[in-house]
Amino acid sequence: MIEAREGQDERDRAAIYRALGSDPNPPLTYSHHTPTNEPLLWVPDAVAWAWGRGGSWRRWIQDLGMVSSVEVVGVD
Repeated sequence: MIEAREGQDERDRAAIYRALGSDPNPPLTYSHHTPTNEPLLWVPDAVAWAWGRGGSWRRWIQDLGMVSSVEVVGVD
């Protein structure tokens, strides 16, 4: 499940196609949804916010076992 964003969905599809190729039976299925239609898309935003906020918020998500470290990588 990928968050639908105007202007981004086509780039998502292109990146997935580049990664998986033209396999008629790819090992991955996906669909785009808006956060208003899929509340689970809120979870990564909430966790990222808490990590970025730091302090007790970061400790709280670490104690829950949600995040132990963050690595930022570039995506073409």
